[in-house]
Amino acid sequence: MTGKPDIDPEEAMLESAPESERWDPVPGSTGHKVSAAPSEDEDEEGRSDNERLVDEGIAGAELDQMDQATRAAAKQDKEGD
Repeated sequence: MTGKPDIDPEEAMLESAPESERWDPVPGSTGHKVSAAPSEDEDEEGRSDNERLVDEGIAGAELDQMDQATRAAAKQDKEGD
């Protein structure tokens, strides 16, 4: 009832430390970078489901364009005979 909040001394010490030093499991350890594990949604090339769908859509559109061009050329050949 002194008007001051009860603060744990350890918590007060942590709060006064710079944020970069607040959690250091092994003091002085520099650590190392771990390579990212592939996601369940990625294929062996690292493409996501969405990327694969876009690639498949582009390939399908290219086939459609080639098919239409072939039909247009065949129609022109028939009309030219």
